Amino acid sequence: MLILSSILICVLEVKAHDMQAKCVAFSPDGKIIASGGYDNMIREWSTKLTKLTEIKAHNHYVNDVEFTPDGKYLISASNDKTVKIWKAVICKKEFKQKSRVWSLAISPNGKILAFGDENGKITLVDIDTFSEIGSLKGHSWVVKALSFTPDGKVLASGSADKRIFLWDVEKREKIKLLGEHKNWVNALSFSKDGKYLATGGSDCILKIWDWKKGKVIKEIEYPKVIECVKFSPVKNVVAFGGWAGEVWLYDISQDKIVEKLKHPDWIRDIDFSPDGKYLITACKDGKIRLWEITAK
Repeated sequence: MLILSSILICVLEVKAHDMQAKCVAFSPDGKIIASGGYDNMIREWSTKLTKLTEIKAHNHYVNDVEFTPDGKYLISASNDKTVKIWKAVICKKEFKQKSRVWSLAISPNGKILAFGDENGKITLVDIDTFSEIGSLKGHSWVVKALSFTPDGKVLASGSADKRIFLWDVEKREKIKLLGEHKNWVNALSFSKDGKYLATGGSDCILKIWDWKKGKVIKEIEYPKVIECVKFSPVKNVVAFGGWAGEVWLYDISQDKIVEKLKHPDWIRDIDFSPDGKYLITACKDGKIRLWEITAK
């Protein structure tokens, strides 16, 4: 078994974007890394961080990128008020919105795309037909983060209105208000086993929720604003980072921070490889960095 409390080494880095590197995502097979930036570009990289493709994707910042679980499509969200579905370098579908789009999530079965906008609306799309199938309304401001449970039945949303909602995906209705942060909720992620939800915000707090019971089981204070949160795909370890220029890894089973990865500037996004052996980080300095998990 891979032990995530082992040493992480930065093995590669590359200047990925002329301005900030805003978002990163591994492909489902772990062979490709996509990045989006404040230069309006999307670039795809090998695991050696060799550039494979680049797309002049949007007319404003790229806020989020996600691969569909089958690897067929790459989806992007932008400040230019659009969400685009890409196959290779071809845009197959564009969804024009009334406000900037900040967040994306794709259901584990690859059937539903959810995206959140600046006005607090969450839109649901059938990926097979490229058609909008519903919307979820409850937030009063920017939807900063979205995450599906592993079974795809529940969608969690976090917002600049400080609230975290849980939604029934099939019924298209709110289950409940899970809770709040004292400032913007910037990121959230469900654990692989579906037991936990991790949330991070501008109040500089990471919260681990037993979301079915509706209670916080752990709070961790980070030095500055938390921008990104991601659970490992192989163990209940959550990585989170932000304005302090560090990624921290918290192991739930050990109840401790097991690693701190230093960067020269803000951390904007993070993602684990599907096998959990690598971590990719996007930084305000425009670079993406690949970290390898090695045994002590």
